[in-house]
Amino acid sequence: MSDIIASIQRLAASLYELPATGRRLNGLEGFRAYAAFLIFLVHYCDSYATRILAVDPNSLRLSTVPDVWTGVIFYFFASHYGVDLFFFLSGFLICRMLLRPDFDYRRFLMGRIARIYPAFALSLVVWACMRIAVQQWYSLDLAQVAGNLLFLNAVPAFGVKAYNTVTWSLFFEFVFYLTFPVIVCGARPSDRVTPARIAVFAGIFMLLVLQVGTFFIRFLMFFGGALLAVLPPERIRRLATCITDGPAVALYLLSTVLFAKWLNYTLFIPIFVATTALVAVKVIHGQGILARWFGWTPFRYFGNISYSFYLMHGLGIEITMNFYGQEFLQLGSLPYLITTFAASLAIGVISATVLFVAAERPYFTWRAGAIPCPPRAIGIDRAAAK
Repeated sequence: MSDIIASIQRLAASLYELPATGRRLNGLEGFRAYAAFLIFLVHYCDSYATRILAVDPNSLRLSTVPDVWTGVIFYFFASHYGVDLFFFLSGFLICRMLLRPDFDYRRFLMGRIARIYPAFALSLVVWACMRIAVQQWYSLDLAQVAGNLLFLNAVPAFGVKAYNTVTWSLFFEFVFYLTFPVIVCGARPSDRVTPARIAVFAGIFMLLVLQVGTFFIRFLMFFGGALLAVLPPERIRRLATCITDGPAVALYLLSTVLFAKWLNYTLFIPIFVATTALVAVKVIHGQGILARWFGWTPFRYFGNISYSFYLMHGLGIEITMNFYGQEFLQLGSLPYLITTFAASLAIGVISATVLFVAAERPYFTWRAGAIPCPPRAIGIDRAAAK
């Protein structure tokens, strides 16, 4: 039995462990797994509520659910903030990259494209085949394909129909990548990224994007992560020792309940960025159960494939609920929930693993050999943003 377990561990490590390029931020990797799982819950519970409970969860609020079970499903459906956690972590990690003395804007952008685009492009082919050839929702339209390749489905005014609905967030990511490094312009390496600079840039940036729509308030999460990245480490560690895991988790959960009550990003994001920062402090710098839990090896492995899982998790839900849902439904309500949830998750993880090995691992292998990790960048390269 021990030999079998050892073989499974070696196989898992060969698939999911990343090449070492610096000290790992174990908790951060697990935190990404949690964010990805929340996004899975949104789309699974949306499908479950529509098909089994015969309700549109988008029309509900926590205070208007008809019964307790619907309320539970709705609460997990209202886990849209998994994407916002990714934004927060991206802001944190990208800001840390800007702190490197050898930061180069052109090399940074090329690295982000090399990191994000291969997995996205491969997954887009899969989703385009699903939407056009299998489901026949859309016809082949080169303008729509181009819009998806540029993530323009994030802006409703462009009228781009998403082959994979979750890719709207990549538009947010690349806007941040293109604009945020501007704060280093004209500054000395020692003070080019400071809390004051980030605050001023964030104020101007948010003022502009909110003219487009209130939905773009979610950009605020990037700046929350960036501010956490530039605060003095000793101050953050003191904060981590002063706040216990319990209150940090309680405040965080309270903010998620408020979102389920409101479904309003304008009210929610300013609160959520603060509660997320508290949990992130405990996960990254703490010594308690949060740091140990999110640093657990299976969580880390899931976190390492979280980007591929983000792109592919919907495929498992679509296949299970659309093509085999009725067969599962004959088992009864609870067995239906258990079997479709497990099948959707399993297909999502398997497809994410294939995509990760094919399109993400080569990038990490290349970077481990091509980009040495400077002493001041400890913990950055190993815990790359999505």
